[in-house]
Formats: sequence, C-alpha cells, structure tokens
Amino acid sequence: MPKQRITKEMVVQAAFEIARSGGMEEVLVKNIADKIGCSVQPIYSYCKNMDTLRQEVAQLAREEPNLFKIFILHQRKGISSLEDLYQAEASPQAAIFLADKLQISLQRARQLHLNMLLYTIGIGTVFAVATPGISADEIYTQQETAYEAFLKQALEIGFQLMAEREGTTMEKGIILYRSKYGAARKYAQWLGEATGYGRAETSKAMIGEVAQYGTVILCGGIYASGIAGLSFLKKHIGRLEGKKIAILCVGASPYNEGALGQVREHNLTGKLKGIPLFYGRGAWDMDSMKFLDRTLCSALQRSIAKKDPSTYEPWMQGLMDAAGQACDWTDRKYLEPLLDYLKG
Repeated sequence: MPKQRITKEMVVQAAFEIARSGGMEEVLVKNIADKIGCSVQPIYSYCKNMDTLRQEVAQLAREEPNLFKIFILHQRKGISSLEDLYQAEASPQAAIFLADKLQISLQRARQLHLNMLLYTIGIGTVFAVATPGISADEIYTQQETAYEAFLKQALEIGFQLMAEREGTTMEKGIILYRSKYGAARKYAQWLGEATGYGRAETSKAMIGEVAQYGTVILCGGIYASGIAGLSFLKKHIGRLEGKKIAILCVGASPYNEGALGQVREHNLTGKLKGIPLFYGRGAWDMDSMKFLDRTLCSALQRSIAKKDPSTYEPWMQGLMDAAGQACDWTDRKYLEPLLDYLKG
C-alpha cells in the first residue's frame, strides 16, 4: 500500500476540526498526527510553531457558523483576574511590538491589547448567541472601530504623560518635530530643556491636545526644499488660530539669509504666511543615509564638482566641504533667535 502523502492543507484542516470539537487548546501536534493517522514528523515539517498553525486555523474558521463558540466561548481554567486572562490569551511579544511601533510605554501597549481582547470576547459572545445571526463582516467592522478608539485613547494618554514628564502645563507650549536623521530631534530636545515645553513627533501628535497649548513650535528637517512635519500645521492651522507659532527648519548648509528666504517663500504660503521661520544647522553623514538619499546626494556632489568653485552658493560649498566625512554642526546657539522670539 503506497505511503500517504501528508500535505499542509491536510494538517490545517485536521487542526481546524480539532479546534471545532475541542477548542484551540486541543490543537497540538500529537492530536493532529492522531487525527490524520501519521507520525508527528510531517506535522513538524509544516508547523514551525503552533501559533502560526492556529492563525491559519482561524482563517479557515471565518466561514464557520460557530466561529466564536469555538474560539471565544471555550472554558478557561485557572483565571481569577484580568491579568490571568491576559497571560493566558495574549502573546507577550504583541505588547512589545505595539509599544515599539506606536512609541508608547509597554504598560499602555498591554492595556491597549487587553482592551481589544476583552472587546473581542464580548462582541464574540453577542455573535455566538444572537439569532438568526449577525454577519461576520459587521462584527469585523465593529472590531476595527473599537480598535481605532482604543488606539486613540492609548496615544492621547501617552501624550499627556509625556508632557507631564517634560514639566509642561496646558497653558504653556508644545514642540512638535519630525526628524529623519536625528538633528531636528536634537534641537527639539534642546528647546524642551530651555523652555520646559513637552515634545511630540508630528506623526504621534493629536490636534485636540496640541490645540490646548498657547505656543506651538515645529522643528523639521529641510528635504528637497520642503520642511518635514509642515503638513501637520497645514492640515490643522484652522485649529491653531490665535496661537503663537514658530518653525525651526534644520539643514546641512551654513546659515544664509537668502537661502532661508527661499525656503520661507516656498513653504509658508496661504494661512502659514507670516509664521516666523528660524534656522538651525544640522548634521551630515552619508553612510547613515537611506539608499535613495545617498544616491541623490552623490549625484548632486558630482554635478557641483563640475562648476567653478568661485561660483559656489553657500549650500554648495557646505555640501562639497562635507564630502566623504561625517559632520555634526548642531549647536545651541542656533536656538537663541527663536528663544528671544518666545520671550517677546
């Protein structure tokens, strides 16, 4: 009798049938092998870990009428607190991943994860007992809505705690920044030390929180004549009417009033026109640049090298002087004009 060929589809299907009859806790390699009628070796060849297999089983179960009865309403033994439930149901790596990607504390990431776990169990219970039945699409849409609400809460609380740690009050100011290679972030940190204002990346900032401050400062690097993070101000300038707003742009070139004027003319248009613009010299290290940035800068240096050095503009001279070396021109002295403006 020819030996049976075990396929991945057979393994997943067997795992699904085990989950349907006994719950996910019964999805074990030995049980799958017994279900198929083979040794455990072919199971291990397809399943590097049980979490991956269970995810595939969950995908199959999307069309199962008793989906949440299988995965949600199974008995959980040894649970006497929400912490016990979280430890039993959640992967510890999930909170670490969320904390890293969302730039929030591990505690806030765990709470976000627990909130979604509890919500899923709750809505799953409704799904399981409702007749004739709620569509799975409606359930998934509701889960996404809940996640967005829980995420917003986690980010807002993290933002408030950060501001408190930085010694800010709602009547004072906030420093927003967007930094690609670190120089703008450094200036934002120095500004925070000098003013007592809190800091937040523009990608994490909530306009509802930012609008409660009397002073808003943006620190952003100059890339292709644009100012990083400026889109946040453009989008929300209507909510910031009456605030004291200033922008510190950071570039690798030496300070030049004419060049700064061009940056102002190019970026500060419409409702942004008239916002004070300041300059801080940044840093230069082609080895740390991303491939595209490094390629563009190399091409620009080659183009400038063909010109007569006596015709170099200040930014050209700075670019050529930095060729082949790592430079850090950041200096607190560049903050003095901005600090004087804030005091006025």
